[in-house]
Amino acid sequence: RDPGLRQPHPLPHAAGRGLRATVYDGARWGELYDLARDPHETRNLWDDPAHAGVRARLMERLAYGMLEHIDTSPYPTALA
Repeated sequence: RDPGLRQPHPLPHAAGRGLRATVYDGARWGELYDLARDPHETRNLWDDPAHAGVRARLMERLAYGMLEHIDTSPYPTALA
């Protein structure tokens, strides 16, 4: 293993109908890709007004998914 490469850290993301959105902690931007038309994820649609509704739906799905799993998260919310 290359010592310069770190283990991948899972990023919050939502996917559906050939689309994938990813958000980053503390960032005001994210990534939104149409995997059917752009399988190599070269065109970020996050700020594209034509995809604002899709982005909102995926972010809503992500929020509800995170709420569903909040009690089963492997990350501690407090220290003993």
